[in-house]
Amino acid sequence: MRFQTGVFAIGGALAMLVGGSVAAMEPVSVPVPVPEPVVATWKQAQIDFTYIGRTSFYTCDSLREKVARILRAAGARDDLVVSSFGCFGPSDFDRFTRVRIKASVPVVAEPGGLAPEERSRRELVSRVRGEQPSEEELLGQFPAAWQTVKFSGRSRIVDDGDCELLEQMAYSVFKPLGIEVVRGNNRCVPGVVRYGQLDFQLKALKALPKPDDAK
Repeated sequence: MRFQTGVFAIGGALAMLVGGSVAAMEPVSVPVPVPEPVVATWKQAQIDFTYIGRTSFYTCDSLREKVARILRAAGARDDLVVSSFGCFGPSDFDRFTRVRIKASVPVVAEPGGLAPEERSRRELVSRVRGEQPSEEELLGQFPAAWQTVKFSGRSRIVDDGDCELLEQMAYSVFKPLGIEVVRGNNRCVPGVVRYGQLDFQLKALKALPKPDDAK
């Protein structure tokens, strides 16, 4: 079964449906050499930006799903919410689409931990639930590591036609979230989609799997 989200890209007479069954690798996350994992906590953020399509056009649904998949690959927590506005219809391709992102991303934990009142509140909630959280869980802390996330070629998350989208997210989304753009889309050409043109890398702090998750 083919899963189609839909993006129309102009460049010759090229039309692509992004997210189809393409035999390609997922974006690769490569740990950056560090002596030890860092202690991190979740930072909540809300970001509004407008995608302006010059080469690739998305439906509201496909743009929302695409942005969510990119952010999860870059370390955002699974409970992120992405909304899109301004489309004439759910299956219409639009040039200007407003996107609102509510996401939590890892950041290096500040020294000193939580305020005493917040710690007491979390301890009370845990007792009511019958839980015995660790010190890290009470503080909302967890181990994380800096990783390089690579987007290139065609995969289940991105396609060469997403070059323009990642380029616009670099300053409107990644920078406010503290995600560093290591390599941008210097091969994006307006009005043209070329095979293999997408070469985009991020440096992001990503939560490490819990021991139970690794089993």
